[in-house]
Formats: sequence, structure tokens, C-alpha cells
Amino acid sequence: MPLACGGRAVARREHPIELRTRLERGDRLAGVFLQSPSPVSAEVVASLGLDFVCIETEHSPLGRESVHAVIGAARSGGTPALVRVADNAVIPIVSALDDGAAVIVPRVDSAEEAQAVVSAARFPPLGRRGVGPGRAAGYGRSVPEYFERANATAVVAVQIESRAAVDEAPRIAAVEGVDLVFVGPGDLAVSLGVPFGDDRVTEAALAVVAAARAAGCPSGIWAPSAAAARRWFDAGFQLVIVSSDLALVAEGVERVIDELAS
Repeated sequence: MPLACGGRAVARREHPIELRTRLERGDRLAGVFLQSPSPVSAEVVASLGLDFVCIETEHSPLGRESVHAVIGAARSGGTPALVRVADNAVIPIVSALDDGAAVIVPRVDSAEEAQAVVSAARFPPLGRRGVGPGRAAGYGRSVPEYFERANATAVVAVQIESRAAVDEAPRIAAVEGVDLVFVGPGDLAVSLGVPFGDDRVTEAALAVVAAARAAGCPSGIWAPSAAAARRWFDAGFQLVIVSSDLALVAEGVERVIDELAS
């Protein structure tokens, strides 16, 4: 059980390649988004007992070098790293995997797009990813060994965040090589034309959970708070990203200001 749900003081430390194993055995996993480009912040957050961190590049100003450094800092803190890549494109996907992270790919609206993600992320015969001398391959020192295990250990997630994607969820979740379907509730609300937190977003999210469960695929979602994360876990989601480092810093500072003013 993750820290947010299990009440334990310190999470079990695992090498990043164990994230897929934990998904496959049904563990509930809780982490936070990292929006700051600071490796120091990443190292601190990664040392606190979370199950993972997710580096946010879709809506944050993190460039290639910053992502590389933040992944390294998270790994040094003993916590697996995911990267929500900036675009549904080959280069960002491969770069994150080469750096030793898992990937969440946004804006996947169909099974065909999910298959394209798998093709970019998997080595032959499952895909067409090329071998590079990145961190995951020991900067070129362990390419053969990495090639042998990468398809079996990498985590490839696709994000469902539109009405079309919800309708396609059964087919998306059934694509071989997709390890997780992840719901983006904010963009999903926009796509549905309803306010954030509307019950219709919850209904759509639960439809994704059901489709993923039927396909034997884990599902994940974002939550603004630990209380919201618990509700999503209870609803059947296996992985929840809770808030973000910058949002939590802001909440902490606001709490101090309120306490000083009271």
C-alpha cells in the first residue's frame, strides 16, 4: 500500500525497473508530479517514501537536460520515475525511456494511436525503438543487457483525456504493450464541456476503470489531494498522482501565512 493510503511511515525502496512488477501484482501506488526543474527538489521529494514521482513536461517548462537531471535525482532518492512527455511523438517517448524512466503519453484517443506509442516505446519485435547509449543502457556500457530486459521491464502508459478516448477505452486498454491507462480528469472535463469535478467526469473515469479491468490493464488518474486519491483508489484505480511539488509548496506557504495571521 502506498504512503497516502496505507498509513506506513516509509515506503519500500525499489529500483525503478520494479514499477512494472508492482503494477502487475496489483499494488496501489501513489506519487506526485514534479513540475520544478530543480534536481534538489526532486531528490528531497523522492526520499520521502512515495511509490514514484512523475516528471511533468507537458505543462511545465522542463527541457531535455532538466528532465535528465531530475530523473537522476529521483533515482538517487530510491524512487522510480515516470515522465509525462510533452507530446505524443517518438522522440520524447524514447528520450524518457533512454533516461531510465517510465512514460505517460498524453492525448491518445484511439487504439491505433496507442499502438503507435507501443511501437515507439518497444524494441523489436514488439516495436521499432532504436538502441541508444543513454542512462538506461549504462551510457553504452550495457547495451546488450538492456536490450534483453527493456521490453519486459519498461512501463508504457497512455493518457485518456477526451470523450473520444473514453469511448475507445476498451480497445485502447487491450492494445498489447500498453501497461497502464491514465485518466486526465482536467482535460477530460474540458472535452466533455463540464466543470472540473463534475459528476460526469467521475462517470467517464469509472467507465475507463471498468474497460481497463476487463482488458486486464491497470488504470491511473490524477487527484488534487490525498482525500481525493483515496476515493479514486476505492473506485478501482491502481495508480494515483497526487497534486504536484509546486502546488504542495504553495499550500505549505499559504498555511504558514494563515497561521501567522491568526
